[in-house]
Amino acid sequence: LDATNPDPFANTPVSFGNADTGTYDVASGVVTITISNSKFRSIDGGATKYVANTSLGAINVRTYLARPDAGQKSQNNASDITGNGAYTLVGNAFCYVNRPPVASLSASPTQGFAPLTVSFNGSGSSDADGSVVSYTFSFGDGSADVTQSSPTIQHTYNNVGDYFATLTVKDNTGASSSNIASVEIKAEAAPDLIVSVLTASNNQARQGDKVTFTATIKNQGQASAAASKTEFLLDGKTVLGLVDTPALAPGASATVTVNWLTASAKKGQHTIKATA
Repeated sequence: LDATNPDPFANTPVSFGNADTGTYDVASGVVTITISNSKFRSIDGGATKYVANTSLGAINVRTYLARPDAGQKSQNNASDITGNGAYTLVGNAFCYVNRPPVASLSASPTQGFAPLTVSFNGSGSSDADGSVVSYTFSFGDGSADVTQSSPTIQHTYNNVGDYFATLTVKDNTGASSSNIASVEIKAEAAPDLIVSVLTASNNQARQGDKVTFTATIKNQGQASAAASKTEFLLDGKTVLGLVDTPALAPGASATVTVNWLTASAKKGQHTIKATA
């Protein structure tokens, strides 16, 4: 670094053994290194230049920056606690390992009938010494991963099953999250209620007669159906009844009935529709 230095190996590291002591204060960032006199070569510029174990007391902490005068091209850059027995360098230029970001993932809803559309949110992810710059979502259903700068995304699960969606994030230095955040998604089979049979007690009723309609409700889906209502509709506009229908297991059926008093009905043909 010094053009006037005749030693071609002046800047080549030479192993004389480890430093005698060394400490690092995490809180302050202060690094302290102490090396004994026997592990130094003189840089005093005199006739004894580069002779081992000499002139330790003349050493200053050096960063080899140009000086305004013609002197040696170095200057003090940290506290120099130098004696004739050992050399101690103390500095507090921070140098620490980048801490990886931490991924956090939430989802809503996490359970429902397929096809199930889920909103994912990774905005809870964090980076202690930088910023989160990318989010990689894996939905667990065989679809391609999605990497984006936004922490939110939607995805639809078309098939029945249990899935584990995961999130990995990266920070502004390119470090990936130390954890993989995950959420379990349950896409369930939907019940499928149909009216399999609809009958009337009298298809040729006279005005004023009571007619009883009976509907058979069947669950043809793959999941149990909760208790529900069956609607009986007259001529597409008049509700004759909204009848309680019991819970039905897959493949099960139940019958429900409603009575129609025809005293005020107009003469002619009428249509009854039942909807489960």
